[in-house]
Amino acid sequence: MDGLKHRISDTIIFKTTVQSYELDFFHHVNNAVYLNWLESARVFFLKEKGMSFDDFLKQSAVPVVASVHMEFKKPAYMDDEISIHTWISSKKRVAMTISYELFNQKNELIHTADSVLVFVDKSGKATNIPESYLAMMTE
Repeated sequence: MDGLKHRISDTIIFKTTVQSYELDFFHHVNNAVYLNWLESARVFFLKEKGMSFDDFLKQSAVPVVASVHMEFKKPAYMDDEISIHTWISSKKRVAMTISYELFNQKNELIHTADSVLVFVDKSGKATNIPESYLAMMTE
C-alpha cells in the first residue's frame, strides 16, 4: 500500500478473482465491474467489523453512496487475483469516506477509489453518523 491516505479504521482485505463475464472487448476488466467490486469490499468490511446486513438495517441511519472517485492505474485480466484493501479515511458529521486500493497477484497497484457515504434517516434526510456505528467501524 502506498500509505499516503489517512486511515481512521483498520484496513480490511477482500479478495476476488477476475471472471470471464467481467471482461470487455479488449480482454481486460470492464470499468463498470470496479463499482461492483467496491460494493463487495464495503459489505465485506461491514461483516468483518461485526455488522451483518440485518444489523445494518436496524441502525437509526444508513449510509448511501453520494459520490465515487476512481483511478485506473493498470488493467486487470482473466484469472487475475485481486486484493481490495478497504478502510475509512475520513469522517464528518453526516458523511464518511471509504478508500480502496486494488492490487493484482504481483502486488501491483491497479486501481484506487474513494466512496463518499452520506448517512440518512428513515425519511431520507441527511443525519449525523450514529455513534454506535462509528465506534464499531473505527475500533
